[in-house]
Amino acid sequence: MRTVQGRVLIVEPANRSGDWHYANLLASALQEEGVEVRLATVFPFVPVPSPHDVPIVSIGPRQPVSFWPRGAVFQRARYYAAKVKGLLEVIIRLRPSVVHFQRPLGPLDCALFMLIKRLGPRIAYIIHTPLPPRLGLLARARFRQVDLFFTHADRTKQQLVAMGIPEETIVKIVHGNYLYLCQPSDLPGDEARRLLGLPPQARVILFFGHIEWRKGLERLIEAFALLSRSETDLYLVVAGTANEDFTPYEHLMSRLGVRERVLVDLRWIPYAEMQRYFNAAFVVVLPYRFISQSGVIQLAYAYRRPVVVTDVGGISEVVSGDETGIVAQSEEPEAIAAAIRCLLADPEKATRMGERGRRLAETKYAWAGVARRVAVHYRMLEAGGPAFRTGVTPRPERKPEP
Repeated sequence: MRTVQGRVLIVEPANRSGDWHYANLLASALQEEGVEVRLATVFPFVPVPSPHDVPIVSIGPRQPVSFWPRGAVFQRARYYAAKVKGLLEVIIRLRPSVVHFQRPLGPLDCALFMLIKRLGPRIAYIIHTPLPPRLGLLARARFRQVDLFFTHADRTKQQLVAMGIPEETIVKIVHGNYLYLCQPSDLPGDEARRLLGLPPQARVILFFGHIEWRKGLERLIEAFALLSRSETDLYLVVAGTANEDFTPYEHLMSRLGVRERVLVDLRWIPYAEMQRYFNAAFVVVLPYRFISQSGVIQLAYAYRRPVVVTDVGGISEVVSGDETGIVAQSEEPEAIAAAIRCLLADPEKATRMGERGRRLAETKYAWAGVARRVAVHYRMLEAGGPAFRTGVTPRPERKPEP
């Protein structure tokens, strides 16, 4: 049964990291719910395992470099223009009723969103990354064109309201699970550690995912150094793509005398290899400076691992509410070390927390419930609910092409 009358286009303009996983799993669940959905992204892309194959359309080529060099204004502008052109061509061809953005395309999205709405679709937008205390002029202009926001954290919702976004246009949803990505997951812990070149009986702290300043890795390195003074069987594993120069972290590990007990794997970890890292781990730590919500928590839940987090964004809301780990008392290395030490001292409690995370992943964070809630609000947009608050009158919709 069709739960949404028109077609939904989910736009993930970078197809990297957890946002790309999220977009695929959400689209698959929406399709199961009866929504006709398409994914739009840059090509080529890494296929994501999901229950249903959702059609994926191109809005242009991938970014040609991992990081734009300083002063590359012309190159950035040309790349942004190419993506805008590609997206508009897709919208004109498919005629969706809702265009759901996973992240910004670029600085002039306010004009892009206005043009899209003139073509007929409503604009939905999900907040994956944390909002700064003050939004810039262009970001505020972009948000004023959004008809419906989805968030994963009460704090993000409060920020949006404080910025003048009408509360009735903001919907909080849970972050769906990553169970489908975590197959197989039956690798024994000692074997996982052996495959990583670690002692089979080692206790492992895992930092997983993209490495960048806001993730606070240096805090965890300092916390690990504190713990290592008394915990001689403790190891730290850092696995993920570095979005910044990793050299300062190497220098910090060497200066603190812990480099030989840190395994570093700076690459995108294939799905089939993830169980090596998570099953090898005793605890997964997210020492973040700021975040909205994190797919790494869902990976930890899928692999039955407890988590230690800092009190930022939605991750502390989830962990404290779910009772699946410990929220550090502060963001200082000493507090992070103390939180980890609590779990090291009580392995039975750590195991219970990990098992509880898995149960919640299968129930509370099931994608079916997320998709039903999202589809309800898509229908509201189609019916002319909060979509008309911006005063933009859309053109009459034409029949979409197949």
